[in-house]
Amino acid sequence: MYKLSKYTYYIKDEEGNLLVCNLLNNVQYKIAKENKIVIEAIINPKEIKDEFIIHEMERKGLYVDDNINEYEQAKQIYDNAKRKKEDILTVMIKPTISCNLKCIYCWQAENNVGIMSEEVVERVIAFIAIQARKSKKVVIDWFGGEPMISFDIIIRIMQAVEKICKENKIPYVGIMTTNGTLLSDEKIKLLLRYHVFSYQITIDGTRKSHNMSRPAKDDKFDSYEMILKNLRNIRDNVKARYLEMIIRINLSDNVLPYIEEFLYMYKEEFLRDSRFSLLLEEVSNKGGERIESSGIKFVERTNKKKVIDLAKKMKLPLHSFVDFSYASITCELIKNNSYNINYDGMVYMCELLSDKNNVNVYNNKGYIASDGTINTKKDCIEYWTNIMDLPICMDCKLYPLCGGNVCPLTKIRSKKCLNFNHMDIIDVALKTMDENKELLYI
Repeated sequence: MYKLSKYTYYIKDEEGNLLVCNLLNNVQYKIAKENKIVIEAIINPKEIKDEFIIHEMERKGLYVDDNINEYEQAKQIYDNAKRKKEDILTVMIKPTISCNLKCIYCWQAENNVGIMSEEVVERVIAFIAIQARKSKKVVIDWFGGEPMISFDIIIRIMQAVEKICKENKIPYVGIMTTNGTLLSDEKIKLLLRYHVFSYQITIDGTRKSHNMSRPAKDDKFDSYEMILKNLRNIRDNVKARYLEMIIRINLSDNVLPYIEEFLYMYKEEFLRDSRFSLLLEEVSNKGGERIESSGIKFVERTNKKKVIDLAKKMKLPLHSFVDFSYASITCELIKNNSYNINYDGMVYMCELLSDKNNVNVYNNKGYIASDGTINTKKDCIEYWTNIMDLPICMDCKLYPLCGGNVCPLTKIRSKKCLNFNHMDIIDVALKTMDENKELLYI
């Protein structure tokens, strides 16, 4: 006997067609509204008695044998995929922890200062050279603080990465999370020369809501206008087709009243440039001093869905980090070949626990030595890798994609998972695939 897989998920589009995926078998379909018996087999599987339809659903990866333990199967597939992804060397680098903004929900201390010294730069380069020899690809993830404050350091390291990867005959790519205030079109052209192709920049709605949530430290500085000016210059003056500009909106109750106005502005300014897309995320409490005193109110997921639906109705391209591959939404920094390097040469496990005094023993892997090696602390690794699945992991449809490790820190702190059956990320991914005509048609 067969049953609907616990990892089968569906949504209806505006015309009544069914967009369906199975996260264990990595299949995605669009079922035409006229195909009523197949739609019924997904929505009301217990009512289906036709053996041919049942076997067809099993063959398409949407039904499973009654006797299969899908959770255990997902666990094994996830573990194998996670090991394969560790062929990729991923290095998050914070060249500085200084920032020119004072975002009200940022977890980092407002008075953080510090820029990577030349000595640490050399150690980071030596470290990457060692790790690249046993990797099939290198990904450099620039973070901060505001990384563009240390633009010269970024270029210096990316030049070295280019040389290292050419010597090892492996590809490399850079990505960056930046507030966008210092990202001129001329600087981005140089960054593209060294394969920094993808940028995530936050604009929290209109000028009023953005400058309320993400004000500059200098009161005379309008961060919203500077970001928008830079984005327009990049749009108009940077012609590279492989550039990716992800415009992130951190949704809170402060931003929601202004979101429709912002979306219309975005549509007017950037819809015609396919290199730009929107990423909608909720503000959450990641700790730190500022968010506790900000009075910010978190949005309900139903309100986030309303924003997603509005953006889709306006035909705006939404970005999704979900590619339906196993382990694709696992926290990158718990993978064996992933590293989080601070400006002072300390290597962390979790960015949210990094601090300028380096006091959290379970978060600190160790310093990079002058020869590029790290004396990794065994108790630190064990602390993060021995985290057991929560009971709710067994009932979460996202398990094949995260293996219970979307955010290990949340599990450690609260014994909860904020992403339990958080399916709006799958909604966006399915709708995007449908728009791009990438779904198999039934």
